[in-house]
Amino acid sequence: MVTFTNYMRHLLVISSVLSFVFMSGTTYSQGCSDAGVCSVGSLGLAQYKYEKLPFDKVKLEMVEAEDTEIFGEDFNPRKKSDTTEIIIKQEVLTTDTLLKQFKNENLTAYNIDSIKANSNLRREILAKSPRLIVNNLVSYGVGDNQTSIITNNLEVNYRILSKKLYAQIKIPYIAVNGNLANTKGLGDLTLSISYTAVNKKKKKLNFVAGVKIPTNESNFSEGNDPLPMVYQTSLGSKDALVGFNYRYNKWDITFAYQHSFNATNNKYLHNPLKNEKYNGYFESNQLKRADDGVFRMNRSFLFKKGTLTSGLLFIYHLQNDTYVDAIGNRKTAEGSKGLTLNLNFAAIYPIAKKVDFTFIFATPLIVRDARPDGLTREYIVMGGLRFNID
Repeated sequence: MVTFTNYMRHLLVISSVLSFVFMSGTTYSQGCSDAGVCSVGSLGLAQYKYEKLPFDKVKLEMVEAEDTEIFGEDFNPRKKSDTTEIIIKQEVLTTDTLLKQFKNENLTAYNIDSIKANSNLRREILAKSPRLIVNNLVSYGVGDNQTSIITNNLEVNYRILSKKLYAQIKIPYIAVNGNLANTKGLGDLTLSISYTAVNKKKKKLNFVAGVKIPTNESNFSEGNDPLPMVYQTSLGSKDALVGFNYRYNKWDITFAYQHSFNATNNKYLHNPLKNEKYNGYFESNQLKRADDGVFRMNRSFLFKKGTLTSGLLFIYHLQNDTYVDAIGNRKTAEGSKGLTLNLNFAAIYPIAKKVDFTFIFATPLIVRDARPDGLTREYIVMGGLRFNID
């Protein structure tokens, strides 16, 4: 666990880095959550919810001493459990302990045998894996030419099979306000399947596969003028998403890959008859996005209530994007290949028994020279509620 002093030290470091980024004033990032691959399923940043016992230990006979720690009343671990003893104070067996309902004043310590002997003890306290999780997050980001992008993300996660297999659907609604137009509409749908291959106290391994389905052809216009990609509510392409997440203790790493199958139907090109304001965006006529490779490394800081997660997100655009010029030739968007490095952190805080508040912030440290897909962001701020439904 993290002491208050350590917490303040880590918070000071994060604040210093964020202040440096904001003072630079010229940094932009690829808004990877808009593209899909690094927020789908268990690959998402705000997925870490601390549990005292692993999800797969759903039967008493499956609980082992190595799966837990001894905690004192201050909720700090005293030592690793190397015997059958599970917990020294029944009130802190879980964060939202159900054991209080069955409190036995004569018992001050529990072991596996005594738990099995207590016929009133409900098995649910040993593993919390909600059947249904509903997230609703509202995000605000600043894109090309100070364009404002507000997104309402509705995410539904459903447990399909015995705490191992989960399905997710993500439905965004996007509103864009910029110097060329105001647009709004349904964003791309993301469907995915997550499989938990390993779920132990100190380590967890998830695999994810999914698809991103466009909801329009990314061809919004203002009057007769085609609008650049930042004003589109859809990327206009069908994408495949694959990846895995591995967690050890309070560290986790994510590897992911996103492949785009088709070019968009966007029509935006620079026009010599238009002013500088109109021509101040990256050209994207029939844009074909290159694939993305993603690596993320996070560290979680666990408190009696809530979790703070911070880390780095590496997004490597494997090739340059291409678009079609005014005379029909497919051209390379030079500078669109390369690395984007984002600093991000998330906080999860329970506000009710089955409701958590989630906050996410991300901003770039390294950027690509050209970003015709419209996913440029100076920063992204997200906040909302997560409902855990049995």
